[in-house]
Amino acid sequence: MKLEGIFPALITPFDEETARPEWLLKILEKFNTLPLSGYVFLGSTGETAHLSDRERLWLLREVLPAVPGEKLKIVGCMFHALKPALDFLEDGARMGAQAALVLTPHYFRHQMHAEQLVAFYRQLADRAPVPILVYHFPAVTGISLSTETLLMLSEHPNIIGCKDSAGDLALQQGVLGRCRQSFSLLTGSAATLYPSLLCGAAGGILALANLLPEACLRLYQLVQNEQWEQARSLQQRLIPLNRLVTRTYGLGGLKYAMQQLGYQAGNPRAPLSLPDARGQATIDRELKQVSDLANTFQ
Repeated sequence: MKLEGIFPALITPFDEETARPEWLLKILEKFNTLPLSGYVFLGSTGETAHLSDRERLWLLREVLPAVPGEKLKIVGCMFHALKPALDFLEDGARMGAQAALVLTPHYFRHQMHAEQLVAFYRQLADRAPVPILVYHFPAVTGISLSTETLLMLSEHPNIIGCKDSAGDLALQQGVLGRCRQSFSLLTGSAATLYPSLLCGAAGGILALANLLPEACLRLYQLVQNEQWEQARSLQQRLIPLNRLVTRTYGLGGLKYAMQQLGYQAGNPRAPLSLPDARGQATIDRELKQVSDLANTFQ
């Protein structure tokens, strides 16, 4: 299995406090017509931390059958111990998941060292029913994996890649220059898609692809075609909106922006919320700046 291209890190729509898989299915109806490589369900953007175990499995049961065979189905796996991670992956695989994005366990981060993290990933990869990707997200976990740690993990045949949400280009270059050819590194931020691709990244797992999937695909294709100036220009246009719907206003900002483009994105779960009136106006202004990149649908 080779990972490459653009993968939306899909949202989970909520109506008040109820997950609405039927709204996600409507989003997938559009996305399935695009040359996206696959999807990540139940990742950070999917608010997996806000879901119960029962809800996670219910959502997978409802939405995975709607994904065409040519698109890869990746599920987020964000547990702090080996046993619950394995249990979840076994359930997910039975429902059709083809790979797992595994966040670095971090609840006891002050008691863990690189050797323990390597052992965790290797033991999980030994027993997992699907290939796994390392999810490197220091802003959430408080753990920065070193180049050497990622290179050790890349040697395992069932660890097929890494999503780097740190935006660490030096780390990406260090890994890509020495890892096995079949190990894929994907950026976790649309703000670094262009430079990451220039470093040799295979693509991106992107929150912004919920909102502007065509633009993310276009940027990826421009780089593949070596149209450097057009790619650089498009990258610069995406950065302000990406910042608003990730760092500045987070999931509430992303879901609000999606609503403005006709998606039934719902609200984030408490304690998160949609932006206030000032934040909404800021997002509205930026959406106008990229209106030619966004296709609305009902």
